[in-house]
Amino acid sequence: MKIAQVGTQFSQVTQIDFFSSSTFLEYDSLVISLNKIASASRNVRRDWFDNRKKHLVEFMAFKKVPIVYLAPSKDRVEITENNTFVIKYHSEILPVPKFETEAEAGKTISVIPKTPFTEFLEKYKTWFGYDRFYKHVVGTPIAVTPYTNKILAFYTDEAVFLPQIVSKDDRLEKDFLSELFECIIKVRFDSKNFKLPEWTETYFFPGEYEAKNKIEQLNSQIEILQNELAKSEVDIQAIREKKKLITASGNELEKKVEEIFKELGFEILQAERNRDDLIVRYGTDIAVVEIKGLTNSAGEKNAAQLEKWRATYLENKGVDPKGILLVNTYRDVPLIERNQPDFPDQMLRYAIGREHCLITTTQLLALYFETLRNPASKEQIVKSLFDTVGRYSNDYKWQNYINVLGS
Repeated sequence: MKIAQVGTQFSQVTQIDFFSSSTFLEYDSLVISLNKIASASRNVRRDWFDNRKKHLVEFMAFKKVPIVYLAPSKDRVEITENNTFVIKYHSEILPVPKFETEAEAGKTISVIPKTPFTEFLEKYKTWFGYDRFYKHVVGTPIAVTPYTNKILAFYTDEAVFLPQIVSKDDRLEKDFLSELFECIIKVRFDSKNFKLPEWTETYFFPGEYEAKNKIEQLNSQIEILQNELAKSEVDIQAIREKKKLITASGNELEKKVEEIFKELGFEILQAERNRDDLIVRYGTDIAVVEIKGLTNSAGEKNAAQLEKWRATYLENKGVDPKGILLVNTYRDVPLIERNQPDFPDQMLRYAIGREHCLITTTQLLALYFETLRNPASKEQIVKSLFDTVGRYSNDYKWQNYINVLGS
């Protein structure tokens, strides 16, 4: 089997310049990179495309196999140097059905089952990637984008459109091409690809109209389910983001804490980056919140840092704010195994003397979940943060809100 390519995808395949006079008929199969045609289209005349299109038609007529095309990176071919013109559709210069593409990039393809290419694409799908998908194609889809089912590859009895090859194993190149050739032979002789005249669309055989309506109904249901799935994915991502309150430190933790305080009804007065404090207000009450993510317990030095921020605010604003030390203690340890003191006894005298509220991010989460379960409790919960001196009470246990599999 002799294969020729327009492009440089394969090291073991003869390369042909698309605009040369080299014949295609000396080969059994052709693989054409649409990107290569675009990149080679400088200083060419419009009639050169017409000649090559005629040669490709001759190839299909004599060889009885479709031509393989690798997906383009652009929707059109633009000639920008001595000859300026734009080829809007690839079907103007190639013997292919008219199609349009739209930009969307990805590295994972979803293979459609029960097609002549299913086994081949499943075997080599890690070779492919894409930066566009096809719209309004006339042909049989063989690969789509995950979840959204946008067409990435399809075939007719004259053309096979594959995604771009972005990563390949040179050792398997020969097998890849051999198996691809076996697939396209099946396509050419697949009677399903016979094109019915357009007028047949107004004639319905027994059961056809009902089946057509059923397909339309199912497509509508699929669209509804896809929208619901997309919404659920957004919802679960928002929920999972809150897990940073029990795992993160630094800016990631600070951002999540700020979001929780906002959801509890606080106004954010100051939230500067590269500082660990947050200034919040609820009604007329103001608090300075020192935020830390630690691998162990909190310590007196954390309370001292909180007191520094609190004193600075008092000096600058003339208002004595509540000091809240909010710590994600033992952040690398699963919640169920966090059984050591979060705020050791030796730091209590210092913190209590300055009327600090000592609370963990896990406790803050439990308070937040309680307000979701019982919105009427919000005022009392917020008040408890300002009233607490020393360790925050453990009345709201995380186990009452968070399920642990296997426990």
